[in-house]
Amino acid sequence: MSAYLGSKEVYCRDLGLNPKNVAWLSLDSDFPVKNRQVHVYSLGHMGLSMREQSSPNVMKAVVKIAKKHPERGLIHSNSYELGEQAVQALTEAGLESRIIFPKNADEREDAFKAHSKKEGSILISPSMREGFDFAGDLARWQIIVKAPYANLSSKQVVARLERDPDYYQMMALTQLIQACGRICRSETDYGITYSLDSDVVKLFDRALKLNMIPNWWRKAVF
Repeated sequence: MSAYLGSKEVYCRDLGLNPKNVAWLSLDSDFPVKNRQVHVYSLGHMGLSMREQSSPNVMKAVVKIAKKHPERGLIHSNSYELGEQAVQALTEAGLESRIIFPKNADEREDAFKAHSKKEGSILISPSMREGFDFAGDLARWQIIVKAPYANLSSKQVVARLERDPDYYQMMALTQLIQACGRICRSETDYGITYSLDSDVVKLFDRALKLNMIPNWWRKAVF
């Protein structure tokens, strides 16, 4: 499988498997670390309780990064609300002509095609952490605006959290690693990832204590 499965213990626990009876092989990545760097910043907590205070600082960084990179880029907004905030910040900074923002999931494919044809395009979406291939010049940089925790309005997510809090952390880590992998697709491809949410730092610390973080990915985190 190409996706990161997470911690063996948590993964097996979720499926009701005995870890002693499961073969688990972890290999290093053959993608050079310098080509897939992940820069983690703590610019404010973007959860609902702190978002109003943190958003101005985070959006200021979004604009700064976009101005630094004239190449095509990708912004993982985690929600359409945050996507609209990013659109507003970039527009006010004079970067409106670069923005592509699909308003719903049905528009994603057309938005991706438009992005691939537009030099310097900035594609903003809450739902492109999986299933989209930004190989080569389709994205040389990307921003993770918010830690990708699962929505607690889902009864299924809440039930899983109550049954196993570690699984909730692993789901978020899996989504984070999936997002980081969107823009570096081969040994010769390259792209830089910026994570801005302070909650990603907390997620990283928790996952590290739970031994969830694969060594190949940790090597690329700065």
